[in-house]
Amino acid sequence: MKEVKNITVLGAGAMGATIAAIAAEAGYKVTIRDVDNKFLDKGRQVITEGWDKRVKRGEITAEAKNELMGRLSFVVDTKEAVKNADMGDRGHTGDHGPEEKVAKEVSELAPDDMIYATNTSSLSITEIRCGGETPERVVGAHYFNPPAV
Repeated sequence: MKEVKNITVLGAGAMGATIAAIAAEAGYKVTIRDVDNKFLDKGRQVITEGWDKRVKRGEITAEAKNELMGRLSFVVDTKEAVKNADMGDRGHTGDHGPEEKVAKEVSELAPDDMIYATNTSSLSITEIRCGGETPERVVGAHYFNPPAV
């Protein structure tokens, strides 16, 4: 199995932004993708505010925060988001249709060996897997809210 170095987080909401921050802290290069820059800006704000609080508490330095921010990129284009991804992570909308559509789009654009992780919550991982051309690359991942806790 290929070593995971690049993670794409699909969705910059509270869950996605926090998952991206955790992945950056773990040393991964992270691309965050959402459908509009306004959502990416909000995700960037969530991440920045979280790290600013940690700087203020003395848990990390300002330099460390800047290094972490350097591991993140924010994009709207799905093809750009997944082109170098070793792993893609997707929160869910609570609706099977969009999840299957995203899984199919990602499976068509991502490298052939990318692992696609999706937060299952109340959705069936089997039904989500059916949306992609390569269901063997789809895994269920469940994060509690907030993911950092």
